[in-house]
Amino acid sequence: MTGGQIAIVDDDPRIRALLRDELEDLGYGCIECNGIHALLAALAEHAIQLIFLDLQMPGGDGLECLQRLADSAYQGRVLMFSGLDDPQLRAQAMAAGACGWVLKSALFDQLPELLQQHLQH
Repeated sequence: MTGGQIAIVDDDPRIRALLRDELEDLGYGCIECNGIHALLAALAEHAIQLIFLDLQMPGGDGLECLQRLADSAYQGRVLMFSGLDDPQLRAQAMAAGACGWVLKSALFDQLPELLQQHLQH
């Protein structure tokens, strides 16, 4: 991978651990964040090239996080993932700056394709 690391933002530690393990097996460095505040702190310390961002989290959802990322002038890519298959939420996320949307149920099957599509090699 050229550039920074991948951040995984989800309040569920099991999802973060599973995704981290998959990404590390593929050779990527990862940072786990349990919400918006942890992500913003990580961005201050690390070069993060891609963010996997859960939609539903307590203490600030993914849409709020997209706004905070825009306010901080984050230049990387944000891929939303969710258990909800809601076209309206998807459209809101894309309008707010997400580069993609994937259902949690398909995330692991689509992971290699998503990485190829959203990371520069």
